[in-house]
Amino acid sequence: SDCTQQHQKGLDVVPGADSLAVVLDDTEYVWQKHKENLILMERYHYFAASCRHSGQSLSELMQDERESDGALATILDVLKRIHTIFFDLGVGTALSSRDVRPV
Repeated sequence: SDCTQQHQKGLDVVPGADSLAVVLDDTEYVWQKHKENLILMERYHYFAASCRHSGQSLSELMQDERESDGALATILDVLKRIHTIFFDLGVGTALSSRDVRPV
């Protein structure tokens, strides 16, 4: 509902520079204008509404994902690596002139 174009998501509703934004989503086609900011991840099925066609959700099973290799643990590892690379390589460079997208 925060999108400014129907069936599309964009960074135009996010304050700040596009070069500093990382997007996590399980749907690539809705990010046409900002694909370079997108990290495509597997769909996370915690709530029942996200599992209409794919079985039971984690909440219905009354369990959580595996802490070591679940979807959220995997993407957290990716985000930590991006953070380290972005800030370590940018030492001495103004934040406003850095770009997370190549990372």
